[in-house]
Amino acid sequence: MWSGGDKEIKIQNQELNGFFGDIESRVGLPVINETGLKGRYDVELQWRPQPGESEKDAYKRALSEQLGLELIPSRQPIKMLIVDKNNSI
Repeated sequence: MWSGGDKEIKIQNQELNGFFGDIESRVGLPVINETGLKGRYDVELQWRPQPGESEKDAYKRALSEQLGLELIPSRQPIKMLIVDKNNSI
């Protein structure tokens, strides 16, 4: 089960792939799961920007402080599907 509102997420008995996809959409960058975690989990996350902090930075801070997850920038090859408009129609 997934639920949540503005600035909070609650996940019950779910695999983490969907959660990592949600992280990708919130930070606007590809996220590669290197936690090694398998199975189903319950996750609760709440974030509120502090003065002068962006929504994305508040979210990243909450990931670290509440779940112990750190987003580390790196350069790795990733598989992507690119859809290009065919002009020959």
